[in-house]
Amino acid sequence: MKKQQFIISVPVQSANNLKLVEYEYTGFPERNKIMSNNRSRFPGVPMLLHNYDPDSDAEILFIRTINPENENDANNNFEVLQNEIASIPNNPDIDETLREKFRGNTLLSNAKEIKLLYEETLEKQIQLIKDICALFKEDADLYMDITFGSKVTPIQSVVSLVYAENAKHMTIKELVYGLCAGVSVPKIFNVKDLYRIGQSLNVAASVPGIDIDKMLSTF
Repeated sequence: MKKQQFIISVPVQSANNLKLVEYEYTGFPERNKIMSNNRSRFPGVPMLLHNYDPDSDAEILFIRTINPENENDANNNFEVLQNEIASIPNNPDIDETLREKFRGNTLLSNAKEIKLLYEETLEKQIQLIKDICALFKEDADLYMDITFGSKVTPIQSVVSLVYAENAKHMTIKELVYGLCAGVSVPKIFNVKDLYRIGQSLNVAASVPGIDIDKMLSTF
């Protein structure tokens, strides 16, 4: 059976700053034919909506960063995110063909969660990488949202992808980042190719005679 894993980061900012917007999904024009399909406060929701296969062994992993000085915001954001996902089957703004996929799903009841404190110590950062890697699904297609969390969370997530590919034999499908603040049209970007460029350069660096600068210019 096909396996899927969706990793969604939960924001730490004030819930008042989370706007319900219609994201333009860059690189996938077919996903923008019905823009209300992309209406969300969280880029991870459209990522899940467009990729979830009800016939697969699918799982969501939530990464939650908790600020002890304002824990209520993190908890509220997580509740709003879960409610958005739970409401997909009955949301009239979403295309019926997409809603149908989510009817009767057990994604939320079977979801896993990593909770970490908002502190930027090296020990905590390394532990998060270990925690993510420990929960990767063997041989699964991987979809990861790196929009929210602390400043370091996206770096930790990308580092974990090396483990996902090489130890768990996962296929990285999408690595998404949502841009909302300061733009007239919010966008979701699939930045998987940035990770792929880094991996290619790293491999090339170990090959004698390879011109790294020339290789970089080909991307």
